[in-house]
Amino acid sequence: MEKVSVVIVGAGVVGCALAKNLARDRTVVVLEKLGEPGLVTSRRNSGVIHSGIHLPPDSLKARLARRGKQLVEEHCSRHQVPFSKVGMHILVAREDFWTLWPELGRLIAMLRRASTQRIPVRLASRRAVREREPFVECQFGLFIPAVGIIHQGRFVESLEREARGAGARFVYGSAVQAAARNGGSWRVCTRDHEFEAECVINAAGLNAADVAKLAGFTYQQVFYRGEYYEVDRQASGLELHGLVYPVHRPGRPGLGVHLTATIDGRILVGPNAKPIASLDEADRDLTPAEEFHAEAVKFLPGLRVDHLRWAYAGIRPKPRHAAGEVDFVIRFEPGSPRFVNLIGIESPGLTASLALAEHVRRGLDERLN
Repeated sequence: MEKVSVVIVGAGVVGCALAKNLARDRTVVVLEKLGEPGLVTSRRNSGVIHSGIHLPPDSLKARLARRGKQLVEEHCSRHQVPFSKVGMHILVAREDFWTLWPELGRLIAMLRRASTQRIPVRLASRRAVREREPFVECQFGLFIPAVGIIHQGRFVESLEREARGAGARFVYGSAVQAAARNGGSWRVCTRDHEFEAECVINAAGLNAADVAKLAGFTYQQVFYRGEYYEVDRQASGLELHGLVYPVHRPGRPGLGVHLTATIDGRILVGPNAKPIASLDEADRDLTPAEEFHAEAVKFLPGLRVDHLRWAYAGIRPKPRHAAGEVDFVIRFEPGSPRFVNLIGIESPGLTASLALAEHVRRGLDERLN
């Protein structure tokens, strides 16, 4: 049995960020059941580095997103990870004229949240939107200039590379099969390896509740599938330079189907937020393109259904079903040895990843001291 300071379960973006942060002065092993870092939720998303404007200002999500955005931008600059500040429009569609007052009220609430969080934002007229996005139609909306897009895969790979450079060891194809207290430490077993660790951090993403259960902790995670279609730019002749979001309607599990100009020049339409009973339903009964077209054409009137091509689907874990946002659960379990559970780490997990690693390290240092 190999002795280490920390075992991190999961080599998604959060697990890699944790390894990078902790390996400077601890022996760290990262166990990942798949063959590469960040193959699931970490890569199958919009690639947006969020501002926090959609989040309750005092929530853990919002605080970590604000700090994480700064850290991600600095990291990308240092490590040549493709990143661009393209800006986000949050718009009232032309056909929403008859529900204008509720939409206006929601925009005012966003302005208040932006002011509380010191997020630069300005009103955008139809003409101003057309100057930045010639193919987009709307009534008016908001523009948040500091929102960016990132290459998710290159970001995860850069974190893993930096963690390895700091001394972290990554063991792939190693699903955790058992985790039990062993005196003053934890015994963590995979099919081929056995570790004794002073601390275990459960950053297993979609499987975090299952890993917690192995160690004797009870958590629930529920899943929402987010599907994406891609616009055939050659066939459609459409262009998009930034991000176009509808005004968020409270009581929904996501932010609504939106338009994303990706770092590699594509236009994504999505995601939706479809509840699924289990991870086995990730690729079953996919939503037809017509439903995505109905939402996207409100802002891209030149878009036809036959312009849409299936792209991919990602899954968002939440601690429970709820109308609206559910905060991250980051639990430093009581007693010794130390076990940290990260449950429901969904969007804006990519944005918050480096700040989340800071948060966990700070919590561990306080408890160790």
